[in-house]
Amino acid sequence: MLYSTLYNSTAYRDLKPISKDIYIGMVLYAKGNFITEYPYRIYKNICSKSTFQTSIKSLVEHGFIDIISSGKFNHSPNKYQFCDKWQKWNGNNNK
Repeated sequence: MLYSTLYNSTAYRDLKPISKDIYIGMVLYAKGNFITEYPYRIYKNICSKSTFQTSIKSLVEHGFIDIISSGKFNHSPNKYQFCDKWQKWNGNNNK
């Protein structure tokens, strides 16, 4: 569910539209779980792999998700954990 506090937050408003779309897709894909995989293949017809990776990086920097394990070496999706650091994001975080 997308709450007004998140929707109206500085962090959410600062995201690019594709990052917002990926975040909402990730929330739906997780089906209520706080930890989820979210493979690029879901978005391969919507954006390039580099755009997907840039969006994931932006979601981490803005405090929406943390990467808890990388699938880079075994060719599997990363595992992500939703977080609420976005509530304290002020535009200077991680920059």
